Amino acid sequence: MKNSLSAAHEVTPLGADGLPLDVIPASWLEADEVDAEQVPPTPILADRLLDVNEAARYVGCHANTIYAAAQSGALRCRKVGRLRRFTVSDLDAWTGGEAT
Repeated sequence: MKNSLSAAHEVTPLGADGLPLDVIPASWLEADEVDAEQVPPTPILADRLLDVNEAARYVGCHANTIYAAAQSGALRCRKVGRLRRFTVSDLDAWTGGEAT
């Protein structure tokens, strides 16, 4: 019986970190150590909208403090339906960049 996989359904080999090997630059695969300047920064939190509990953990306060600041207008938030969401940049601006 013939293999039913076509060229469009070929499996891309993955590296040890789970990324497709064709996405990883060949120079990184050959090097023993990766120079930190070569690795592009990965925005972990920058693009995310945090919920109230995540925002409270990021800032280091109670969730009620986050709710109160958002309700008073001191902390900018976005509403998704009836839920409030916060960006890291808004939390940093509210705390003066001293979030824990």
